[in-house]
Amino acid sequence: MARQVTLKDVAKEANVSVATVSYIINNREDQKISDATRKKVLQIANLLGYTPNPVAKSLATGRKDLVGIVYRLRDDTPSRNLEIFHFIDLLAKRLNRENCECILLPADVTDITLKRVDSVITLGLLAEEFAALADDCFVPILAVDMLISNTWLFSQIYQDLPALMADRAEGTLLVAEPYGNEKYDAFVKSLFPADALLTPAQCTPERVRGRPLMILGAPLALVAGPVSGSPHITVIASDPTAAFLPPEYRVVRADVREKAEVTAQYVLDALNGKFDAPHDRRV
Repeated sequence: MARQVTLKDVAKEANVSVATVSYIINNREDQKISDATRKKVLQIANLLGYTPNPVAKSLATGRKDLVGIVYRLRDDTPSRNLEIFHFIDLLAKRLNRENCECILLPADVTDITLKRVDSVITLGLLAEEFAALADDCFVPILAVDMLISNTWLFSQIYQDLPALMADRAEGTLLVAEPYGNEKYDAFVKSLFPADALLTPAQCTPERVRGRPLMILGAPLALVAGPVSGSPHITVIASDPTAAFLPPEYRVVRADVREKAEVTAQYVLDALNGKFDAPHDRRV
């Protein structure tokens, strides 16, 4: 079993005293420490996988682990927004059962609050938003339904869409809303030919022309309403609104509960100093 990283290890790598590391890790504001030193120590602690003893931390701070869930909702993706909150609901309940508290943080109001969290889960952030957050936040960060560049340091978890979409008829059109994260949107689009991708607004009888449809998200299928001109409609569903779909629709259920469980376990392992899980995980 790997030896647990200590304050002394972090101090040695950062070339500062153990006391200085302790002041920074415990967010002591009564000590004069430069921003450069503070940032250097936190970066090294994160890279080494240092984590405070959870029992000692609880006794010292009198609080549970705090997990920040940073998300972005879009005005042009109402259906995807519903799916995000369904996932957050499952995730928060799971973490709460493990003695963690969750705080929801819209992507543009995170600056002050992120300094108090012990781990961060991100949803739907642009690449530049994630990069800015990662540059200023020195706790374990997990990206969900996002693809990020630096998976050597952070982890990403996302739905196994290729498997969910594998059983489809030739000539099927995909109707989907953007996810927000550029690389993940590109990944989704890569699963279908370019001329088989439709936005919700493009889902008209003139564009469908009798071809099968695959709709990514039950809320989107409900918002779109009956689509004339398609002989067969498949819906990739990840939330309870699938129960309201027309009975003639074929429903393929994405296991969002498992995705929440896997995400929670990644966070719990990180909080306990375990970083040996794959950094790229499809669920």
